[in-house]
Amino acid sequence: MRCGPLLLTAVALAAPGRIWGQGIALGVAVGSYSMREESKVNRSSGGAFGLSADWRPGRWGVRVEYLKAALTPDVATHQAFTVTEFVGRLAYRIRPSLDAEVGISRRVIKPEFVTRDVGAVSVGIRSKGRLGRDAGVWARGAVLPLVRFNEGGSSGT
Repeated sequence: MRCGPLLLTAVALAAPGRIWGQGIALGVAVGSYSMREESKVNRSSGGAFGLSADWRPGRWGVRVEYLKAALTPDVATHQAFTVTEFVGRLAYRIRPSLDAEVGISRRVIKPEFVTRDVGAVSVGIRSKGRLGRDAGVWARGAVLPLVRFNEGGSSGT
């Protein structure tokens, strides 16, 4: 997981100018991250940093997202931890503003077993619209037919 930010940075710096016209979009995000589990005792928050890359050759699209957050629990007796998330999606454009998507996601917690690691497969749709030349809005809906937790357990679709 450590190579994720390096890989996205390398793609951004090495990409020749003509690739930008091929539909590559790169993003950087800095923000706040909070984790609220079902138990009121297990709540944490902290700062986060993320990178994303989106490539659209024709009707197909590939999106990769990476996020890392350092979280501090609300309860002083619990241990601080880091969350690393990776999301990959393959999309097919059905209509100009509607994509069908298949994705995988993975959330890794360090140190282990502070809270649950989770991996999932998603199937869904994404709709998008333009608000102007440099702005847009999108919405995504998906089901998770396959979810795996590191401590066992299950999740309904």
